[in-house]
Amino acid sequence: MKNKTLPKLNRYSWRKSVNSAREQLKQTKGHKDLQLESIGDGHVWFLVRKKGSFGITQQFRIKYDTQSRTFEYFEKK
Repeated sequence: MKNKTLPKLNRYSWRKSVNSAREQLKQTKGHKDLQLESIGDGHVWFLVRKKGSFGITQQFRIKYDTQSRTFEYFEKK
């Protein structure tokens, strides 16, 4: 994960928003293996590993937009 400097006043609310997004993904979608992969300007990428059928592990990425608080799913290549 790259180190990004956040404005001092915005740091707590930003971290709270990311933590609530992580908890929402864990509770509603059932993603147990969830990692914060990278931080961008106004969005955060989560890496998710999910065990599928026949023991095959699927990996995909979730982009969380911090302004609109929406999730987008992408396949990991």
